[in-house]
Amino acid sequence: MTNIVSDQILNEIIRRIAETADPLKALLLFHKIPFGFVHDIAELLTVLKQNGISFSEEIRKAAELSDYAVKP
Repeated sequence: MTNIVSDQILNEIIRRIAETADPLKALLLFHKIPFGFVHDIAELLTVLKQNGISFSEEIRKAAELSDYAVKP
């Protein structure tokens, strides 16, 4: 058995990761924390952390995949 992931599955995973930015933006808005027009999950998580909002290690690890997400 190989560990090869099809392009279709990989694209779906990356799309879902990119969608993670929307809830993070909603959280920033809820707390009235200003942020720039960004789609970078790592940057959004940094802004949250700088404002005292914590998150799990799994979320931080997901941010590493931001570079592979398609930006509009």
